[in-house]
Amino acid sequence: MRLWLVLAFSLPLTSISVAGSNQFRTPSGNIGCEYQPNMDHRLYCVRLKPRTDFIELDASGGRTGAYKGDLWFPDGAPILAYNTSKEFGSITCTSLETGLECRIGRKGFKANQAAIQLFDQ
Repeated sequence: MRLWLVLAFSLPLTSISVAGSNQFRTPSGNIGCEYQPNMDHRLYCVRLKPRTDFIELDASGGRTGAYKGDLWFPDGAPILAYNTSKEFGSITCTSLETGLECRIGRKGFKANQAAIQLFDQ
């Protein structure tokens, strides 16, 4: 029993659950997001590389552009592990080795270091 407790406390930070949190980061550390239920149930994300861009997703669809202003990024937020999904209201985000994919119905985005792709706008 004591051995199990030692192992439980030695798990890497990447194993932290995003359950109960409105923020998360991707395993690469390149994308961070926050679900904002008080802002029309919007998901707001920031991609750091190759340039700093924002991504928004709500029931009306997705938007993206160059980030301007003081940089916001959820540095201490839990990591959404690869091949794991999390629901935020009606938005579902899935962390894949090829990038982050978030959907609300048929609308959504896929983002990675190479590109941000909006779909069904």
